[in-house]
Amino acid sequence: MSRPDYIVVGSGSAGSVLARRLLDADAGTVLVLEAGGSHDDNAAVHDPTAWPSLWGTDVDWAYRTVPQTHTADRVHDWPRGRVLGGTSCLNAMQYIRGHRADYDAWAAAGNAGWGYEDVLPLFVGLEDHEGGPSPLHGAGGPVHVSTLRDKDANPTSTAFVEACVEVGYLRNDDINGATTEGAGWNPTSIRDRVRQDTWTCFLAPMAGRPGLEVRTGARVTRLLVERGRVTGVELDDGERLHAEREVVLCAGAIDSPRLLLQSGIGPADELRAVGVDPVHDLPGVGRNLHDHLLLGVVYEAAEPLPAGLNNLSESVLFTTSTRGTPAPDIQVALVHVPFHSPEFTAPANSYTIAPGIVAP
Repeated sequence: MSRPDYIVVGSGSAGSVLARRLLDADAGTVLVLEAGGSHDDNAAVHDPTAWPSLWGTDVDWAYRTVPQTHTADRVHDWPRGRVLGGTSCLNAMQYIRGHRADYDAWAAAGNAGWGYEDVLPLFVGLEDHEGGPSPLHGAGGPVHVSTLRDKDANPTSTAFVEACVEVGYLRNDDINGATTEGAGWNPTSIRDRVRQDTWTCFLAPMAGRPGLEVRTGARVTRLLVERGRVTGVELDDGERLHAEREVVLCAGAIDSPRLLLQSGIGPADELRAVGVDPVHDLPGVGRNLHDHLLLGVVYEAAEPLPAGLNNLSESVLFTTSTRGTPAPDIQVALVHVPFHSPEFTAPANSYTIAPGIVAP
């Protein structure tokens, strides 16, 4: 493909979806650039129970934070996918949409078309829900959504839900249903005990289609700007590629701003200070990144625990830290294996209750 209409940088949770939408709309030819490779022969990517083993491997950029002041200056691993499908190949496959209030807040801030009732049909259209179609769920979409229950579950997962209900939390039989709040089973992007990453769901079915080219091992190091517009990209080997219409940057929460900054798009004074010629002064680039803190509290089990068959995190509690909060701001995951920072150790026969901050 000599000069595609669109160049999509990254094949992860955004890139695969957007490339598929462009193809479905017959918008033009699409070139997808992925710095990593295929996961066809990587059994751990496909195995829903193996996601912790993928961190630090050749499918992970293996980023680490700088020392964090509020965690006693510890350095934290920050897994990011370097593979077709991106970080959707490394995550724990919990398929949770987000709360109605999140989307309505976007709309209230002036973003017309982003309210919950606007995006709900799109969520429904994405799904091939195990429970079949309903006003809140879809069938026949690209993403298979499994509904975990007591069947084939680890006993700690069942006990967690029942314990939450016993102490007064609501039981929620559909975390992606009318309300997110309460204790229940995680909907997951798993089909027949195989991970459903975004590459597998959205772009792999389009392989061989005229108008689509996917290049692996293609690491973009700079965006090419001409007369105030991004027209192409430069790869790490110096090759330059140009798009007839648009370059779509889908390199993730770390690498998308990194590419903008390396290309001279960002706070001009800071760019000059590190030897980058600014082409567009845009102070917000690279700022205000938030991640949600997750704390693994590990308990040794009194009896031997069987191995799990699903995603190692089958049940969950969504709740609020303060009465009157419009949406849950605490997510408590039950992980039925030891899940903790690498500087700690834990008995093999243990499980984890992991509270996380949903909206830092």
